[in-house]
Amino acid sequence: MKAYSLDLRTRMFSYALTHSVRETAALFRVSPNTVHVLECELRAN
Repeated sequence: MKAYSLDLRTRMFSYALTHSVRETAALFRVSPNTVHVLECELRAN
């Protein structure tokens, strides 16, 4: 997950709090799995 900048990861996570994984992935042009893994990692900490 560290291949993406901290700023991008933060923005993706913030957006994902109120939107679906698919919507978030489409907006940031990443795979839905990337968004899901990011959510899991950040919620675990």
